[in-house]
Amino acid sequence: MAKDMVARPVCISIVEIGSKGWERKLQWDSISRRRLADFLNLVELTELVANVKVLKSSKDANAFILSGEFKASFVQECVICMGAISGSLEGDVGAKFVPVGFQVNREDIFTHLDEDHPEIYSDGMLEVGKLVQDQLSLSLAPYPKHEQDECGELGVGDACSWVNSKNTPFADLSNLLNRKKKNPTG
Repeated sequence: MAKDMVARPVCISIVEIGSKGWERKLQWDSISRRRLADFLNLVELTELVANVKVLKSSKDANAFILSGEFKASFVQECVICMGAISGSLEGDVGAKFVPVGFQVNREDIFTHLDEDHPEIYSDGMLEVGKLVQDQLSLSLAPYPKHEQDECGELGVGDACSWVNSKNTPFADLSNLLNRKKKNPTG
């Protein structure tokens, strides 16, 4: 995702990860949620909380495994009627972090069955907050809309009650066409 998306950078130093791991509850403040909502084209992001745990990999001392879950509450705009849709999501987040320049060994070759390629870290810092924000962006409905009977959706042949036919750009088109039929020369 774009660098601007990181509304609140949540990074942890690898020296903070002990033998038992690093476990935290992360909460985005109102300023960070507002910035993230703007980036994700949400009307409002009312809550974003994540519980994450980072452990050292048992196979490689320089690799780290992140697991956890996130919860978000938000308001989106219906693509049909432009009305507000309140929603919430709960999802899992997970990643493997490897250092920049990590040498891929034969047993580390990734296949299409693997969840994701590993995240890269540098300067001994793991960027945890970005993973949660990325997962949220992938979980949101790209074209949110109300249920059919809750929305101002138009059926075939229906007239839209909030549009006045006199205010549309083609309001006089039928008059023009009728005039042309009556007077074919002008």
